[in-house]
Amino acid sequence: MKHRLVPIIALALGVFATLVFVGVAAFNATLDRIVIEQAERTSIAWAGYIGNRMNRIEDIAKGAPLSEEEQQFLNGVRGFGDIFRFKLFDTQGRIRLISDDLHTDLANNPTVGEDNWKALSVVETGEPYSELEDGRLKPDRPDVYAETYVPVWRNDRMVAVAEVYMDRTAETAALRADFLTFGWRATGLIILALSLPAGLAVWTALQLRRQNHVLNIERNRAREAEQTKGRFLAHMSHEFRTPLNSIQGLTQVLLRGDLGPLENPKHREYVQDIYDSGDHLLSLVNDVLDLSKIDFGKYDLTESEFNIGKCVNAALQVVKGWEASGPLVFEAHNLETGLFVRADRRAIYQSTLNLLSNAVKFTRPGGRIDLSVTLDEAGECVITVEDTGIGIAERDLARIFEPFAQRGNHDYVASHRGSGLGLTLVKSLIELHGGRVSLDSTPGTGTTVRIHLPKSRVVNPPATV
Repeated sequence: MKHRLVPIIALALGVFATLVFVGVAAFNATLDRIVIEQAERTSIAWAGYIGNRMNRIEDIAKGAPLSEEEQQFLNGVRGFGDIFRFKLFDTQGRIRLISDDLHTDLANNPTVGEDNWKALSVVETGEPYSELEDGRLKPDRPDVYAETYVPVWRNDRMVAVAEVYMDRTAETAALRADFLTFGWRATGLIILALSLPAGLAVWTALQLRRQNHVLNIERNRAREAEQTKGRFLAHMSHEFRTPLNSIQGLTQVLLRGDLGPLENPKHREYVQDIYDSGDHLLSLVNDVLDLSKIDFGKYDLTESEFNIGKCVNAALQVVKGWEASGPLVFEAHNLETGLFVRADRRAIYQSTLNLLSNAVKFTRPGGRIDLSVTLDEAGECVITVEDTGIGIAERDLARIFEPFAQRGNHDYVASHRGSGLGLTLVKSLIELHGGRVSLDSTPGTGTTVRIHLPKSRVVNPPATV
């Protein structure tokens, strides 16, 4: 038996090493991107400042000499934040000013007066352009610095392009330390998910929640740190999902016996526990990452016109196929009216699926679940999921849409605990559409949840339905 486990262990270690390598590369790329974004923001603020303060900025960009007062002003703004050098180009890409020597005749100097393609690209697009540079081999540069080309505006018209040099050495070192700490913690969690059964997987999820709580406290202490970590989570969805998908794939290989049968029943039981725990973790991580994208403005709606009845009916058919839905009665109303809406179909489908899933989870065998699509008096499209389940206590209604909120103490609820993110995600996705979610519930009687999509998203209004 030990000999048969050797290739399995070797395969797991190989996969783990690969994931670590890919993760390090992704961390470095994300770090560079965040540092550049922060440098751009500061550079844009600086360019706006000098554009507003210097009345002759347009003339200077055309080659006019600097007055003594303007020279003093430019020498002063050179020390703005971490900025240590800057240049000014005209809208033809010709360099007109360098902060190191404000008296140099740049317009007639062929060495530095050539067209600069980076400045020209900013003129053409109107968008900043940034690069992160290694200055360790340059005696007059910081170890890490950013070069940002920023348009300078005057009365809503671009009059020049500024190239801003900014020292990012300390910030890069601090972010790298934070990312490495986060990376090692994530690696430890993956190892636990690979090696321990369901009980430890649940503990891992609790640790993730605790870590999120710690990160929230840290974000309250420093607003910039909050934005950095938020962007990091939004960009790392693929890196989180990849190792969890690998866990699922490897456990399926073991369960199918591709590398040989699992003769010990306990081995098969443990592998099945790992698979089930990984599936729960994957669902939880997907929800958390989607919510993070929404919170930090990184969730982009993919809108199209589609038949809303067919969309929600597809979610209903999926739920009907679940084993837990067998003893329940499902009814559908007004799903074939031909009503079309313009929205993100996947988001509407996922929201309906989440509501139906909750209804199935908290409705006793023999209960009923109704799904309907209607247009209300205000012309809004309303998706309604009504069940005859156990309902929600009044004290829990106020926070039912909060992340990780659970229904109150109840024997039936205790056996159906979930991540607590389903309703939160529904509310966030619908609000991205400009809509809202309402909920009514009576303990012991049932719950009704309604998704309201605004009238502006209805393609064919009541008169043509």
